[in-house]
Amino acid sequence: MGKEELAIPPSLSDIEQTIQNRWAQTPDLVVCRLYSQQLNRNVLLIYLDSLIDKNSINNNVLQPLLFERTDAHNVGDLALLIGQKKHATLWSDVEEAIFQGESVLFVEGQAEAIILDTQGWPQRAIAEPQVESSLKGSHQGFIETGEKNIALIRRYLPNRELKIKELTVGRRGKTKVALLYLEDVTSKEVLQELEGRIRQVDIDAIVNTGELMQLIEDNPFSPFPQFLLTERPDAAVSHLLQGRIVVVVDRSPSVMIGPMSFVAFFQTVDDYSTRWMIASFLRLLRMLAFFCGHFFTVVIYYNDFVSL
Repeated sequence: MGKEELAIPPSLSDIEQTIQNRWAQTPDLVVCRLYSQQLNRNVLLIYLDSLIDKNSINNNVLQPLLFERTDAHNVGDLALLIGQKKHATLWSDVEEAIFQGESVLFVEGQAEAIILDTQGWPQRAIAEPQVESSLKGSHQGFIETGEKNIALIRRYLPNRELKIKELTVGRRGKTKVALLYLEDVTSKEVLQELEGRIRQVDIDAIVNTGELMQLIEDNPFSPFPQFLLTERPDAAVSHLLQGRIVVVVDRSPSVMIGPMSFVAFFQTVDDYSTRWMIASFLRLLRMLAFFCGHFFTVVIYYNDFVSL
């Protein structure tokens, strides 16, 4: 049996020994062994101190375990004040949960663990985008937490047709990637193609959305972008309504949108707050400025090359 398939033993002593072997030199790993009044037996609680919410641990986990008496006899009967609880029987699942900011509870005599949603890593407040500023649009921008970014999009689209597919990318630093799309608008073939490309990515870790974009694009040597990166929720929603797919990468303050057309790169959020004639004229001006800028750049470099 491989290391990733190692099962959880029922003995807390064996569990503690396994923790010492697998998490050596991890000073922020907290291993708390205590006696549960609920189960009338010993339990073991482990978590990374830097990634959890201490108030949630103290009030919703430790206090019910220590002071509340019930007729519970196994893990499934625990009366903890946690919204989401999952069960795991393999150490690989336990490791992934711990590094995602969740805490794991072991019960003496139970060959399984209960994973508790106690995440509380440092994060910044939602603020106005620094790069894509807008005069008439929203003043909220994405942050480095994927769940919060999905919530910002749901505020604009509170509709059951908005679907989410969750993937995991990376062998060492497992990064959560979410594909958001409108089921009744988005092409199923495009969705399958994009999902397949992301699943085929074989890399240690994804640091940001731009890195993932370069790994799945069609022409890596093309000077033109093939996906759009945006830090604005309203811009992402406008593209969702047009049948495109939004890719949310955890720990990145921007999302990826695709597939994109050449003309779509000349649109801005403020265009939707302007009369269509003025917005169309502004888009034509942007395209004209783009071509003029590239034309004069080529001329200048050509003259410099000839003069050499």
